[in-house]
Amino acid sequence: MSCSYVLILAQLLVVQLVVRPVRGSAVYTSSSDRVLGAGNRLPLRELSRSPLCEGLVQIYGYPCEEHEVTTDDGFILTLQRIPYGLKGADSGHGDGDMSKDRRRPPLLMQHGLFSGGESWLLSPPDENLAFRLVEQGYEVWIANGRTSRWSHGHAKWRPEDKEYWDWSWDEMALYDVPAMLRHIYTVRNGSKVTYLGHSQGTIMGLAAFSLRKITHMVEAAILLCPIAYLDHVSSAFVRVAASVYIDKLLMSAGLHEFNLRSEVGAELVGRVCDHKGVDCSDLLAAITGPNCCLNRTRTWFELHWSSEATSVRNLAHLSQMIRSGTFCRYNFGWFSNVRHYGYFYPPIYPLSNVPISLPMMLLFGGADSLADPYDVAHLMISLPQIPRLVYLSRYAHMDFIVGINGAEDFFDQIFDFLNHVQNGSYTAPTELPAEIAQLLGDRRLQNTISSRRSQQRTLLIQNG
Repeated sequence: MSCSYVLILAQLLVVQLVVRPVRGSAVYTSSSDRVLGAGNRLPLRELSRSPLCEGLVQIYGYPCEEHEVTTDDGFILTLQRIPYGLKGADSGHGDGDMSKDRRRPPLLMQHGLFSGGESWLLSPPDENLAFRLVEQGYEVWIANGRTSRWSHGHAKWRPEDKEYWDWSWDEMALYDVPAMLRHIYTVRNGSKVTYLGHSQGTIMGLAAFSLRKITHMVEAAILLCPIAYLDHVSSAFVRVAASVYIDKLLMSAGLHEFNLRSEVGAELVGRVCDHKGVDCSDLLAAITGPNCCLNRTRTWFELHWSSEATSVRNLAHLSQMIRSGTFCRYNFGWFSNVRHYGYFYPPIYPLSNVPISLPMMLLFGGADSLADPYDVAHLMISLPQIPRLVYLSRYAHMDFIVGINGAEDFFDQIFDFLNHVQNGSYTAPTELPAEIAQLLGDRRLQNTISSRRSQQRTLLIQNG
């Protein structure tokens, strides 16, 4: 495959994706999407130079504060705080006799892989979960992961240093999530924080919750496209990338950073697309599943901004999850594992340790080829109690972030869950939804879970 062809192919991912039309037109464009690329926003060139508050929040009239927090391993992260909505500082959630702060419960939104905090802010306010939560009376904090364009690097290392990229989602769960929660918890004088994550953001949250070091600061968890297990990933593109050990090829070439927009990223996309059974005619669908509810304008804007770099080691960790089917720490290899963990095998994250008292809501789609329903079902029965579940059969991985129907399809269910948590009336479900019960009755899933549990018991014994 020629280099020029590969570069064109990669550009399809970030500029010219062919998305499934909705509402009966070849390419549906709502009035809000016409605004999306027009006068309400800074020009793209200016937006790339602006702080996130200025570029994507204050333009709509919302107050916004830039906060900075340093993790225990030296990364300098930024958080954007939207303290209240357009109704003003006196508005809030719940009883009018409560203090202003207590009437605005804090909520942290954690983005997924190849994204930054902007992924929550690209839709117009009436179709945007972050802004709608603010108008519901919540104080929204937008997270930005290590090495994202909005965060401020590292106290010691620079992007050209290999140490700058020596991390996986392990470190994000061990350092980033606690640092951000502690900051919000302190700023809000001990108010517990609701954690809302998407995709990799759910991996980070679940891993952190299972260690129980930060759950005293967490009010509830809302997980969109939740991931703990990846062995049922149905994306041929992703499975091929994991099976041919793309991560090891990158490491052997001395590369530590991976960016889809780079020449190396484009070359690897092309190599995977060359494999039999991988259809890259619609690259987004090939990776995430056939999203039902996107349109060209919204998708272009999302992918223009949400193409952040990640570490090769992070890709390796995700690939290990696909190959092993376990929810474990990063596998350095036998002897290096002994040096890092004291055991030959990486420790598992014990999901059964997630506090039974933590209210949790999982939202997932039937067409999602990354957070596959079988793996979500496996996650659900690994938790100590049944979470609130929202299953949308047409939804794939990106519909939950930039789909145009979120306000109609699931926002109200999130608001209802949060209202019950805030007024103390939340109770965990006692029965499984029919769709999940049907999945759990599938012999393919039963065999997988039985095999993985046996494997995890072996790991627990070997790890002491």
